[in-house]
Amino acid sequence: MQRRTWGNVAEARAISVLTELGFNVSFPLTENNPYDFVIERAGSCSLVQVKGSQNQKSEGVYEVDLRSSSGSHRKVMDPNLFDYLVVVTPEDTYVIPADEVGGNVTLRVNRKGKYSQYLH
Repeated sequence: MQRRTWGNVAEARAISVLTELGFNVSFPLTENNPYDFVIERAGSCSLVQVKGSQNQKSEGVYEVDLRSSSGSHRKVMDPNLFDYLVVVTPEDTYVIPADEVGGNVTLRVNRKGKYSQYLH
C-alpha cells in the first residue's frame, strides 16, 4: 500500500478505536499543527498524533519513525506538543501517552513488548 494511502488508513483506524473507547473526535481547520486531531470525553480534551507503520522488523514487531518531514528536513516529534501517540500497524492499534514516547527517533511496538499495555 502506498505511504499516503496507508497514512489515511492509519488515521481512520485511530479514529475508529478512539470512538469505540468513548471519545469524541474533532479536527483542526488547518494542517500545520503538531497533532492530527483532538479527542474529548467528559469535558476533557487531549491532542492526538497518529503514526502508521508497515515496517515489520520481525514477526509481530513494527518500527515506527517518529520524525516529521518538512521538505528535505526531518525532525523528531516533540512529545510536549501532543498528549497521545496512536500507533497503527496492519495488525494492531496502540494509544500511547506522550510522556511514554520521550524524544525517541523510532519506537517498536508488539503485543508482548514495552507498549503492549496500550494495545486496543
